[in-house]
Amino acid sequence: MDNRALERRFLVEGVVQGVGFRPLCARIAARVGVGGSVRNVPEGVELVLRGKPRQIELFLELLREELPPLARIDSLREVESREIEAKTVHPFEIGESRGEGNRGVIPPPDVRLCSDCLREMMDPSDRRHRYPFINCTDCGPRFTIIKSLPYDRKNTTMAAFEMCEACSGEYHDPLSRRYHAQPNACPRCGPRLRLLSAEGKLVAEGEDALSEAKSYLARGNIGAVKGLGGFHLAVDPSKEGAVLELRRRKGRPHKPFALMVRSIEVARALCKITPLEERELLSFRAPIVLAEKRDPSLWPWVAPGQRRFGVMLPYTPLHHLLMEDFEALVMTSANVSGEPIAKDEEEIWRHLRGLVDFVLSHDRPIHVRCDDSVELEAGGKVVLVRRSRGYVPSPLRLELGGDEVVLGLGAEEKATFSLLKGSLLFPSQYLGDLKDQRTVDNYSSVLEHFLKLFDVQPDVLACDLHPRYVSTQLGEELSRISGIPLFRVQHHHAHLAACLAENGMAREKALGLILDGTGYGEDGSVWGGELLLGDASSSIRVGHLLGTPMPGGEAAIKNPYRMAVSYLHASMGERGLEVASALFEGRERELSILKAILERNLGPITTSCGRLFDGVSALLGIREQITYEAQAAMELEALCGDLEEADPLPYGMRWEDKGLVLDWRPTIEALVERRLRGEGKDKLSSSFHLTLCRALRDMVLEASKELGVRRVCLSGGVFFNKVMSERLPRELERVGLTVLTHRHLSPGDECVSAGQAVAAALRSSRTRG
Repeated sequence: MDNRALERRFLVEGVVQGVGFRPLCARIAARVGVGGSVRNVPEGVELVLRGKPRQIELFLELLREELPPLARIDSLREVESREIEAKTVHPFEIGESRGEGNRGVIPPPDVRLCSDCLREMMDPSDRRHRYPFINCTDCGPRFTIIKSLPYDRKNTTMAAFEMCEACSGEYHDPLSRRYHAQPNACPRCGPRLRLLSAEGKLVAEGEDALSEAKSYLARGNIGAVKGLGGFHLAVDPSKEGAVLELRRRKGRPHKPFALMVRSIEVARALCKITPLEERELLSFRAPIVLAEKRDPSLWPWVAPGQRRFGVMLPYTPLHHLLMEDFEALVMTSANVSGEPIAKDEEEIWRHLRGLVDFVLSHDRPIHVRCDDSVELEAGGKVVLVRRSRGYVPSPLRLELGGDEVVLGLGAEEKATFSLLKGSLLFPSQYLGDLKDQRTVDNYSSVLEHFLKLFDVQPDVLACDLHPRYVSTQLGEELSRISGIPLFRVQHHHAHLAACLAENGMAREKALGLILDGTGYGEDGSVWGGELLLGDASSSIRVGHLLGTPMPGGEAAIKNPYRMAVSYLHASMGERGLEVASALFEGRERELSILKAILERNLGPITTSCGRLFDGVSALLGIREQITYEAQAAMELEALCGDLEEADPLPYGMRWEDKGLVLDWRPTIEALVERRLRGEGKDKLSSSFHLTLCRALRDMVLEASKELGVRRVCLSGGVFFNKVMSERLPRELERVGLTVLTHRHLSPGDECVSAGQAVAAALRSSRTRG
């Protein structure tokens, strides 16, 4: 009889803490009859297997086949193997976590409530019946409650809640779905719900708090509801007066509000949900999905001027209980526009007092803010409008190599930072606009948290070229204090680098068509309609939209009619100014000032495609002034119809000393003539979108022929426009070009930090080489 066995020791790296990985190991070990242990260690998970060789191989096969939904093995490396006596094979156990630090650990993202927990919560015989904090190893809070790693209860905001005997029994039972579920709790030992008045006084607790909150909402009151990564402001969307009051209090007169709907059936009733949109809504990330309205006239005060609702499904137990009495609720971030989302009651009282009529809260603290993610389907693919809850802190695996830790500090608006650690890129969640001091403070806090979580300090820094960006100034200060090298990366090159890197082509040459609102150009002007040529390390500008003045600088962004006047003047001269007087009645005094500015060629020059959308929106009488970013462009897109029925407009293109120039002046002149003849805004919007797609196609194709490059990356905030995201890639592919788009990052400025990190990593390696 063979009394020999093996002991094999492995180090497992990846998303293996807080996702049910250790409990799975224990269950498989019991099935196949191996002994050993599994425990969290700073590098990931240490797995020790003792048994016959075939038993161990079977264990490893089953481990890969049965990984929990959220788990991911990036590396399973054997570090030791030795023969042992078969009699020394003891039962398998989950050991205590070892050591400090977390060099190979990837914390899991927050996860929507699973179907098993939902069923238990609705079961009157279950001990967690209607408990708003039910969770298991497959669902619940993760990233937003983690203070440090390893991922153990003592290192989360659940540390203060000591498990009762029943919960502890589940926690230590290998056959339980809550085996080592760190947020595990029940009504006896876990967090409790509470309802507070507008003055902060306790009104009710537990089930009574939930009932009172529902009554408040049914009467048209506005409430703050605590979620996973922060509070939402909630109101009944069917009550026009209540929604308009929320707009007044929040200072948000037009920007669309998101809707939480009770079920996928309600989502289908409100919107024309595609199979891909349904898949995303039901995914563990539970993002907001921008979906076309079935009835454009329904609740116009929720998403004015838009053809889509932003819808999401309930993703916490509390959401499910709250939505029992409502088919839909407005659920928008609890903040004043531009500021961070509120994460505790103190912030509600300090910054949002007077904005809410009640607060539905609880005593499980949120450690890290994290807004809802937002997605859009375009051309059968997901476009990430905002990458946040459900995605962060999951990394992207890049084909870069290298051992330096690189920190990309990001842009000014839609701010993020990104840590590049070997082949893994960790983009932060969406952090907002760094022009606001509270956002800057939150940015710094989240950055400090990431560095602690991943147990790293940067070897290389990367920032934007813009000297006045807060993120640039932060990079300069960090470099000055620490001596860490700082690489400055042009804004639109960062877009190109991010797109190339996430498509596995960081070292390959490509054209980059980068279309957005604002980016500091290498010549000091405002870029935004750029054609670049290069790899992720560096690029040159080979084309752009024709430049035009921005009268009043930043004021032209908030007042699109100013851009319209600039385009009219550039396209039609004095006659253009006469047309402006006819189109913008009542602005005679402002127009006389703009005329003087334009005739003296004052104001920054911009090649921005975003400003072109703004100007056309104003020219067509759609939106002359905005109250939120990209409003004019979004409302222009909302009127766009079937491009196959649109009449194209003329445009020009020519090579100049500094590259290829796309001339929009014939387009503007033709648009104006057609508008003055009384043609409808919808037809003109369609013609503009069609013409721009064809003009950009021709510009890229001309550059491709001249430069011998057939690959083109598309990036920039203009690709939040569904028409552009669907039509332009098709136009480019029809002429034989290979199109690369973002798959795991947002095409907007959130991706800038990722591109900065990649570019700096490649430049640094060349410098050292």
